[in-house]
Amino acid sequence: LHPAWLSVRLAHTAVSNPRLAAQPPLLVLHGLFGMARNWRSVAKSLARNHSPIICADLRNHGDSPHHQDMSMTAMVGDVRQFIEQQLDATPVHLLGHSLGGKVAMRTALLHPQLVRSLIVVDASPQPSGSKPGWFRSIMELMLSLDLSRPPDPSLAGTKKAYSEFLAAEVPEKAIREFLLTNLMEEPDCPGKFRWRINLPALLTHIEELMGSELNSCQAVYDGPTVFIGGSKSPYIDPKDASIPRLFPRSEIVFVEGAGHWVHADRPVEFCSKVTQFLRNCAQTAAAPGGS
Repeated sequence: LHPAWLSVRLAHTAVSNPRLAAQPPLLVLHGLFGMARNWRSVAKSLARNHSPIICADLRNHGDSPHHQDMSMTAMVGDVRQFIEQQLDATPVHLLGHSLGGKVAMRTALLHPQLVRSLIVVDASPQPSGSKPGWFRSIMELMLSLDLSRPPDPSLAGTKKAYSEFLAAEVPEKAIREFLLTNLMEEPDCPGKFRWRINLPALLTHIEELMGSELNSCQAVYDGPTVFIGGSKSPYIDPKDASIPRLFPRSEIVFVEGAGHWVHADRPVEFCSKVTQFLRNCAQTAAAPGGS
């Protein structure tokens, strides 16, 4: 377990719907290189039927503090502290995408009293199919950029130049644009840029993050669980025996036509599946003898 004093206070944004009675919060954890603000439009859509929706920045991402420890243990500790301190230990519906899904699974297994239900988006108990070397080379390229001498005085111009620089390693424009959402202008210093993400810490821990698996885990999370995969993504295997072993009340569903970024590729279908799952959880909890 991670000592609480080593945890960082996670930055977060919340979307509430005043027309709905307050429900148990849905806490959203983004993936590697992501941030809470990437989930803003999805959170607004989900808030039509569920409120509140809280999107947190993992450590070393978004507006959360930087720390040299980027271990799974540390990230689970942060989420535990966030629920206990920011949400008064109210059990949450916990949703995690990719790396956030791995953190969410561990949080549910280690601290089930804090997790009312679990939604894992395009992640699984198995190691990521991605090669750590690819992420390593991308981060080394990003670190090689001299931010003290930007190619353009504007953020947009600098992003355009850096996108062209990254193109040889990252041919997909959408992924380059996603990576470069992490380039920001210093608020008090126009024309000066920095990375939101803590690239050195991510680089140090990338093998652990990609290789993280739960095959030897003896804990079981018996709350309602859904794995939502993209039909074009290889990350969730319906035959993976570890899923029903670790999460006996789980189901696996796929969003047709979606890749790894399920929520961005097919937002309407994704929100529909999440909303239906939350509705089922509420009905089960309200039923006689429901949990």
